[in-house]
Amino acid sequence: MSGMGALAVSTDPKRFESTLVGLAYPSSRSALNMTTTQYAKLYRHMHINAVDPGSWTPPSCSSCVSSLELAKAKARLTAGV
Repeated sequence: MSGMGALAVSTDPKRFESTLVGLAYPSSRSALNMTTTQYAKLYRHMHINAVDPGSWTPPSCSSCVSSLELAKAKARLTAGV
């Protein structure tokens, strides 16, 4: 299951996922995790799996956000600006 959709992981300050801010993906992934769990309970005779897609690095391009810009944004969020 996806770490970004798990409450325990997304709130653990030791995990990278807790530093990410988002609404659409984490909430939809959390719903998908629960849906998968419920199907697994309902269809015990079948193997029902969820897969964590892992991290993704966007291709290099001029319109991509640089790591420096991401670090600055994270600093602003941490400072409450």
